[in-house]
Parts: sequence; structure tokens; C-alpha cells
Amino acid sequence: MDKPKRVLVIDDDYCVTELIKDHLEADGCIVETAFSGSEGIKKAQEFEPDIITLDIMMPEMNGFQVAETLKKNEVTKNIPIVFVSVVAGAQKERGKKVGVNIFVTKPIDFVNLKDIISHADGSKNLSAKAGGDDGEV
Repeated sequence: MDKPKRVLVIDDDYCVTELIKDHLEADGCIVETAFSGSEGIKKAQEFEPDIITLDIMMPEMNGFQVAETLKKNEVTKNIPIVFVSVVAGAQKERGKKVGVNIFVTKPIDFVNLKDIISHADGSKNLSAKAGGDDGEV
């Protein structure tokens, strides 16, 4: 039996965060949540998740700033990040520059999100494992 995936959900929208958490916990994941970029960075270092879902449009620090900070930190640099946001198409290149290759658009397709999370193993090449050559799900 595989050990449960540890997922950190970072999103400033409480309802979205709880919805993602509920779906992933029902699938057997261990989920921590953060409602701001700074809280997410702190929790990523403490919780050491297998994968992080990250909203792009947040106050204080946007998702790109959070991802860039996480990718520069020795503890968190190899944790795969999935952008979960209403913004995706025009932001792909910017995401790639900060080390994020997978985008899940809102409204969320939870079957696809769960598939992506099931492939998380700390590998930087998550997009190839999760399917889709453009990184958007």
C-alpha cells in the first residue's frame, strides 16, 4: 500500500481551499492549508509536502513570487508545484520561469488534479508523468 500523499494547498479563497482539501482527503491525502503566500512558504518548510497546489492571484504575494521563493529554498526547492488558478494560458511562460510546469484551471477538474497528485514523488519532471505536453490540465 502506498503511503498517503502530503499536499499543501495555498489559496487565499477559503471556500476553494476547503473544497480542494475535502476532495483530496476523501482520496486519502494528508492535506495542510495556507491562506497567504507567506503562510504557505512557512508551512511548506514545516510540513514538507509531496506536492503543493498554489493559486496565482493572491494579495500580499502572488503565486509566482511564492513559487520563486520556494524554488530558491534548499528544503522546498524540489517539491512539485501545481498552479491552480483562473489565470493559466497567458501565464504559462512566467510559470515555467519560476519552475512550475503544471496548471489546473478553475473550475477545478478534480479527477485530473488527483491524477497529478498521484504522480508526485519530488521529481521536477512532474508534467511528463502527469500527462499533457503543454502542462495545462
